[in-house]
Amino acid sequence: MGKKKPEFIRNVGQLIHWHYAKLIAEARCGSREEYALVMHGYKKLESGEISISGLIRDNKKFLELEKCCVYCRSTTNIQLDHIIPLSKGGPDTFDNLIYACRNCNISKGNKSLPEWYGDNYSNEIPAIVFSKFLKLIYQKHKENDTLKETDFNGDGILDYRDLTDVFC
Repeated sequence: MGKKKPEFIRNVGQLIHWHYAKLIAEARCGSREEYALVMHGYKKLESGEISISGLIRDNKKFLELEKCCVYCRSTTNIQLDHIIPLSKGGPDTFDNLIYACRNCNISKGNKSLPEWYGDNYSNEIPAIVFSKFLKLIYQKHKENDTLKETDFNGDGILDYRDLTDVFC
C-alpha cells in the first residue's frame, strides 16, 4: 500500500479510520499492509458497524507490558514518555504515557510520532503506541468537531499534520 493514503480519504475522520483499520489488520494477520483486511476494517469503521475502542483497553495492555522501551526494547534507563508531547498540547494523563528508554525519549524530544518516524510512520510505530496516539487524536478532533475537516491546518494537503496540529 505504500506511504500514501488512498485517494478516497478526504477528511480527518477518514484518515484516522484508515490508520486504525491498519492496526486492526495487523492484529488479525500480523501486517498493516494487507489491503483487503485494511479496507474491510475501514469500511466497518466508516459505516459505524464498529468503532474505535476506548483507551482503557490500551491502558490495560500497557500495564501488562514488560517494563522496557516500546521503541527499541531496551530495559535500561526506562522512563515514561508522553506520546503527544506536553509542549505540543498533549495531555498529562496516563492515556498519553508509554515506556521509553532515556535514549529514545531524548531522541524523540518534543517531536510528534510522525515527525520522529518520518514518512512511513504508520507502518513503523509500535501498535500499542500508535493505537493510543490515534485514539487521543480522534478524541481531540471529536471534541473540537473537526473530524469532517478536509484540511485542518490549511496547508492544502490532508496528512498527519492535520491530525496532530489539533494539539497545537
